[in-house]
Amino acid sequence: MLIVSLSGIRGVVGQDLTPVEVLDYGAKFGRFCDGGKVVVGTDTRPTGKTLKHAAITGLLATGCDVVDLGVLPTPTILLSVKELGCKGGIVITASHNPLEWNGLKLINSQGIFLSREEADAMNAKTSGWRDYREQGRLTEDEEGLERHLQKILSLDYLDVPGLRKRRFKVVVDACNGAAYRAAPELLRRLGCEVTSLYCEPTPPFPRAPEPTPAGLTRLRKALVEVGASTRRGVYARPLYRSCVA
Repeated sequence: MLIVSLSGIRGVVGQDLTPVEVLDYGAKFGRFCDGGKVVVGTDTRPTGKTLKHAAITGLLATGCDVVDLGVLPTPTILLSVKELGCKGGIVITASHNPLEWNGLKLINSQGIFLSREEADAMNAKTSGWRDYREQGRLTEDEEGLERHLQKILSLDYLDVPGLRKRRFKVVVDACNGAAYRAAPELLRRLGCEVTSLYCEPTPPFPRAPEPTPAGLTRLRKALVEVGASTRRGVYARPLYRSCVA
């Protein structure tokens, strides 16, 4: 069954969620954005490219200019909406759901997920295809991660020099998900000594993506082996937070 929520849709690809539904959903969102600029990004799921192209087709056909951000964490795509002055954005991800799932999360012009009123307005739209003279343009942007890193590092309340002096030891298990580059790179720029586990884009989800104690046994072991640090010494308990979306 296709699951519909305020933030978008999700389901098992090929059963509940197909490129046809994604194209139509992209077109409705394109109508909601009234032909403005829209960013699109994905996580590392193998179905991401298929669904991304379907969503982009719907957006272009309703007159939206589309910026393809590639594979990025969801917060980075949210930030890119505002940084690039867009009318909205689409994240193609199913978060920590199993690999056979995927979905679309919809973002408004403020860089946050749609409100109930916005979702209702979007769902009330028809496809509204534009003719050949009003099709949108597709461009690519590979700077989304760098923009986000610079934003974080320039935060007034973040003591970057102080953190760098501490030389924390950190283990990152990204489950080969969307944060496979972002999490280790941010920590390195903060002066951390990083041990990376499952920080490649392929194969996605070499373990169950749900961040449970059973799924993070390798991380737990690595924390002890490398002596991952806190103020009080060795940190031998993993932070159960997913890095897949």
